[in-house]
Amino acid sequence: MDIQTRLVHAGEERIKGAVVTPIFQSSTFVSQDEQDYDDIRYLRLNNTPNHRALHAKLASVCGGEDALVAGSGMAAITTALMTVLNNGDHLLIQDCLYGGTHNFVTQDAPGLGLSYDFIAGNAPETWGAPRRPRARGSIGEHKTKHVFVGGALWGGVGV
Repeated sequence: MDIQTRLVHAGEERIKGAVVTPIFQSSTFVSQDEQDYDDIRYLRLNNTPNHRALHAKLASVCGGEDALVAGSGMAAITTALMTVLNNGDHLLIQDCLYGGTHNFVTQDAPGLGLSYDFIAGNAPETWGAPRRPRARGSIGEHKTKHVFVGGALWGGVGV
């Protein structure tokens, strides 16, 4: 199945005969019985028919089993990290991050029992250097704008 077909048909539930999942603008839903409770609970839990259709489309297009959408980049980053990391784990962090990610790593992560080392973002060879035994993840962000690192412009023409 080509990508256009998957984008149109993947994840469509045919709710009440609709060919395309209708937009659900409600933030809360009523459950008819206990079994129905886990089906749709609350918009921010990513479990509305719209979310399920979008997740299925993304998974189909990307070749994955499932997908998850988040309300912001920081929601996506923290969800991914907190899903795989535990107290005592160590992160390898690119030294040039967006402010929100930098603040999460330096201010919030230590309170969650996570440690980190910054690695030169403009020196890819440093990413393979030996690290702490509890190193479980790495964060690198590709910025769309040029960023100054140590007096040089990284990602574009040198200064």
